[in-house]
Amino acid sequence: MRGSFLYAVITGLVFLGMTGLASARDGQSDYYGALGAKSEGRSQDAFGLYDRACSGGYLAGCMGAAGMLADGDGIAKDQARARQYFQTACNGQHKVACNWLGDMLLAGEGGAVDEAGARALYARGCTLGHAASCVEGGELIEFGKGGPKSLPDALNAYRKGCESGDPRGCNLAGVVLESDAGEADMAAARGYFEQACQGAYYNGCANFGKYLQNGTGGPKDAVRAREVYRMGCGRIITNLSSCYRLGAILLTEEGGPRELFKGADALEKVCTSQQPGHRTFKANACYTLGAMFENEFSDADPALAVDFYAMACAYGHTGERCGG
Repeated sequence: MRGSFLYAVITGLVFLGMTGLASARDGQSDYYGALGAKSEGRSQDAFGLYDRACSGGYLAGCMGAAGMLADGDGIAKDQARARQYFQTACNGQHKVACNWLGDMLLAGEGGAVDEAGARALYARGCTLGHAASCVEGGELIEFGKGGPKSLPDALNAYRKGCESGDPRGCNLAGVVLESDAGEADMAAARGYFEQACQGAYYNGCANFGKYLQNGTGGPKDAVRAREVYRMGCGRIITNLSSCYRLGAILLTEEGGPRELFKGADALEKVCTSQQPGHRTFKANACYTLGAMFENEFSDADPALAVDFYAMACAYGHTGERCGG
């Protein structure tokens, strides 16, 4: 996935091309000259120096030129040419370049959509040690895009991405392992969900918490499940699955005393979220809040119960208050 140019430079910096050490030194000098020109607003000069650095075998220069062309950063946008620079860097074993070029092919930026080409580029990036490439390639393999569908190969790609530091790969490995196609290895899935959560991928927290709460793949631990759900729900980017499960468990005595207000707060995050999807979670959260304001929070504005029920019905709830 395309990210910051600085990340690309740090993770994939210098490949000394076959033009020799002197040429590489010239390329490095041109590259730093480009950085200076760019900081001064001299975009055309910066692009020319990036281009010359790239020609000298300094792959960070190829990345700089590609980034400017892909985004139209101070120069005319030309994604087809950007592809060429990314390809040069990828050919030189710049793992981030392979990933970003794969993204462009998959999105049809700068040319036709090419799922097979993207899949091959992600595979190359993965081989070079780029974790996100392993995960993105695994998704193409899992769903048979750009080549044959193979769940075992997808699982291997997810595992490699997880091992290389991408927590999303850990979560996806867990999802495959808990399926019948993954031989329903719940203990292994639980371990991967835990790794995903520890790596701050909060879908992993929702999944790991559920395993703890239900005793799936290991001992039941509702106390820890509450804490894991809190990890997933209490961040800047709210994970709705974690928040819903947190709200639900806090309304019970499972894993600790009932915490009505904190439970309601977690459910309200779900009910009022503008994130797309999650309609079932939203419907259930809103309906539960309606019931709470109708019964347990009866001293509050009675219109709140009506509003929450209405939102639940709009999300497709079929309970009594929605005419079910």
